[in-house]
Amino acid sequence: MLTDSVVTNEDYARRAVELGHTVLSSCEHGTQGNYWQCSELA
Repeated sequence: MLTDSVVTNEDYARRAVELGHTVLSSCEHGTQGNYWQCSELA
């Protein structure tokens, strides 16, 4: 799967934890993106 960002879902998940966020979402130009990977990370 080609992404349009150099940042990985793992990077976003780590940053969300640092900021105390309780929600993680992923999308690629209007599509859900890799839903299962995002779900597992959350």
